[in-house]
Amino acid sequence: MKSLPQLVQLQEQFGDQIHVITLSLDFDQQGNGPSAQLQADILTKLQQQEFDCDNIMSTTATHEVLESLGLSSLPAVLVYQTDGTQHEQFHGAIDFPNDVAPVIESLLTSPQETGP
Repeated sequence: MKSLPQLVQLQEQFGDQIHVITLSLDFDQQGNGPSAQLQADILTKLQQQEFDCDNIMSTTATHEVLESLGLSSLPAVLVYQTDGTQHEQFHGAIDFPNDVAPVIESLLTSPQETGP
C-alpha cells in the first residue's frame, strides 16, 4: 500500500484515459481467501486515498502469483495496452513519475494498431 499515493497521482494525471486495477496479495492463507476484516481494511485504505479503482483480493499464495506474472518482487506495476497485451512491468523501487508515467503517456499518444 506504500505505492498507493503514487497510483492516485497517476490516476489524477491521466484521468479517465487509464483504468487502474489493484491486486491485493496480502492474506494469511488460512481458509478460502482474505478475511472479511482484511477486505474491509483494504477498502477503507482505498477510500481514504479517494482512489477510484477496481481492487481484486487474491486467494492464491503470493509466490504463485509472482511466478505466474514473472515478477521477482513487490510492489509491481503492470501496464497493459487497450487490447489486453502487457506492454511493460515495473517492480521493486518504482519511480512512478520518471518510469511509469512516460510509458503511459507514450501509449496514449501513439496510434493504436488495428487488425485487418
